[in-house]
Formats: sequence, C-alpha cells, structure tokens
Amino acid sequence: MPKVQEKKILLVEEDSAKTRFWERCLKETGEHVHHVTCSFEEAQHLLKDERYDLLISEVNLKDKHGFELSRLAKAKNPAIEVIFTTSYKTDFSRYHLSDSHFHFLQQPFINVSEIAQFISRLLYGKNVYASAPEDSFTEDEIYPQVTRWKL
Repeated sequence: MPKVQEKKILLVEEDSAKTRFWERCLKETGEHVHHVTCSFEEAQHLLKDERYDLLISEVNLKDKHGFELSRLAKAKNPAIEVIFTTSYKTDFSRYHLSDSHFHFLQQPFINVSEIAQFISRLLYGKNVYASAPEDSFTEDEIYPQVTRWKL
C-alpha cells in the first residue's frame, strides 16, 4: 500500500497556549506543524518559499490580518485549506473577502477530538460536513464562501 504523503501545515499564532492547543489537535490527527510563527513577516517569507496544504492563522495579528496570508498562500497553492480563528467578534465586512474561501473557528474551542477530526477530513479531501454535528457550522450570511464552525 503506498504511503500517504505527509501534509505541510503552517500555524500562525501569537499566543503560546493556543499554539500548544493546535499542536495537540494535530497530534491527534497524526499530523504535525511544519512551521510555527507568531510573525506576519516570517509567515510571509515561509509562504513564498514553501507550498503548504493547510494554513491555520489567528485573524488579528499585530500589524496585519490573517486574510493577507491567505491570499499569499493561495497564490502559491490554490488548493490550500485555510482555517482562521479568533476569540474576538469578527466583522468580515471590514475586509475584502470576495475571493476568499475559508473555515472560521470561533474561540473558545469546545471539543479537541471534533477539531482533530475536522482537520483530518479537511486535509485529506473528505466531506467536512458529513460527520459534523448539524449545529456546529453555518454559512456566513454575507460571505457564503465562509463557513463558521463551533467545535
């Protein structure tokens, strides 16, 4: 049986406790983070040099927002999956998102196992909605290409 190719994951998070949380989720999926950074600039350089399968980023970074990283990542790999997260209320109308498709996980997170299963399905092209509880996701009313998750 051919070995499944390891997926490349970039995590952009300024909070070390949240970084450890994401590493724990990914460990549960059998994946690990290839690069972790808390800097928009460092993430920008990594995205220019590497082709990632998954970008997990905080929406609100110190000087920029994660949506800019998404655009850079999709320029390198249009098939990349993107997960944004924040503990703040986020008004997407502040950003130009018409060309963006991503998953948005609002903090606080509830279930590590559900998040791990979600990430695994996302990375391997399986239907992320199939096994998710019905009340765990909604399409954004203004941006239907954005799926909001409560996991």
